[in-house]
Amino acid sequence: MGKQDDTGGGPDAIDEGKGVSVIPPWATHWLDEGKLPFNAETYVVRSAAISGRWAALGRGSKVLGVIPFVVVEVFFRTWLGTWEHYQTLTSSADNPGEFGGAIALDGETLVIGAAPLGDEDTSVNGYVEVFGLEQQESGNGFVSTWVWQQTLEPPPPKCDPQDLPFTTSMMFGGAVHLAGDTLLVGAGRFDGGRGRAYLFQRQDGVWPTTPLIMRGDPDLTDVNFGQIVVHSGNTIAVAQRGGDTPNDVPPVPGRVCFFDLNGQTTYPDLLNSLGADNFAGCALALEGNTLVVGSVDGLVVFNNSNDAWIPSTTLTVTKPLDPSISAPPITVALAEGMLFVGSLTKAGTVNVYQSKIPGAWGHIQTLVDPAASGSAPTVVAVSGNSAVIASATTARVFSHSGGVDPRPPLPEFL
Repeated sequence: MGKQDDTGGGPDAIDEGKGVSVIPPWATHWLDEGKLPFNAETYVVRSAAISGRWAALGRGSKVLGVIPFVVVEVFFRTWLGTWEHYQTLTSSADNPGEFGGAIALDGETLVIGAAPLGDEDTSVNGYVEVFGLEQQESGNGFVSTWVWQQTLEPPPPKCDPQDLPFTTSMMFGGAVHLAGDTLLVGAGRFDGGRGRAYLFQRQDGVWPTTPLIMRGDPDLTDVNFGQIVVHSGNTIAVAQRGGDTPNDVPPVPGRVCFFDLNGQTTYPDLLNSLGADNFAGCALALEGNTLVVGSVDGLVVFNNSNDAWIPSTTLTVTKPLDPSISAPPITVALAEGMLFVGSLTKAGTVNVYQSKIPGAWGHIQTLVDPAASGSAPTVVAVSGNSAVIASATTARVFSHSGGVDPRPPLPEFL
């Protein structure tokens, strides 16, 4: 397979996989809506979410782990199509931890994960705060305000006979995923890295205090099961990277584990197919019958056919030149049949792919934030026809044009 050319300047990630198709750039065009306004002098962007006319950024210290994540900034798209800062949310906890390190937004619900600052901090296991959009009286009328509604914490070990006493921080809240009334929370460092994932399902506007618990292989240690959690339809996918096994057995490859909305195992685990033992630990996205998994060694797109996940396309990823950076966080997203891949080497850059034919993915556009600089990894969040890309000190929103061909029509024959 040769490298694909693109009239928009070419993708940073080289899609040399099976079945790559060429799609005209206008087929699905994303338009720049502008920069999200915030002061980037003190804190940098660590997470992002978008839904409808709302966007949110989790912002922490410039040195990870030194100063806790302290704010989540909320933005609003005005009727004029511009984005304005709307509200700043902070944690009410005495130990806020990495508040805003992971966020999820769906409609009028905003979920904010707050894992502990370090793996060895056993004084707190992490928490998740839920905010909702409510109408509050103000002056001569009412105003929409994001209001704290509930705090979710990991259940005590007695709720799960297989759980052991806490010896290190669980990192509960290190990953969150929200879709309607279904919330997934990852706790990748539970029990020395065996990890856990938790399934909350809201009923009558209230999230339960005792969630369903999902586990990986209990014989595997330091694999961070729950490092990434995603959900689509009746399928939950949980990522775990490769890790050690007892008795000096060779390290196991990373994998993706599948569950249904009852927390029961469904499909067999997907194991590493790229030759890297950290496969599936850094990237995971799910939409319908399409699943994307991978790490800095590459991405694999799977299609579900007859209840089996079949690999259809492999995308290689341009890695940082610094050899000390072995596994930076690569971010991917799936929305409306499009795949978004954040660049590892170009700040504020996201490559967009689309599949017009099952199993054939083509690069259609590169989204670029001109205010970004350097090589910081790019965070991308997509919902419907809106996308936000963020890189350290800047964030930008793009909207989908609906696939209208912008070229002038051909002249009619007289």
